[in-house]
Amino acid sequence: MSDTKMICLIGEQPVPNLLPILHCQPDEVILICISRTEPVKNNLTKVLRNYKFEQGHRFERIEARSIDRVHWLSVGLIL
Repeated sequence: MSDTKMICLIGEQPVPNLLPILHCQPDEVILICISRTEPVKNNLTKVLRNYKFEQGHRFERIEARSIDRVHWLSVGLIL
């Protein structure tokens, strides 16, 4: 079984990130936000930590990172 990772750039609305995560059911979710979207990231993290799929799948790892707008171009370097 391969480990799957999903990287999400958090915006002001959580649904565009939540639906693909629930559909794909990755083993690891990495949430990346800026200071303005940090409350959305925090709420999304809480939802994902408490979510359990019908088959018993839970997210093995949820990682959240806040970065400065200046670093958006170098986001690959911090992952």
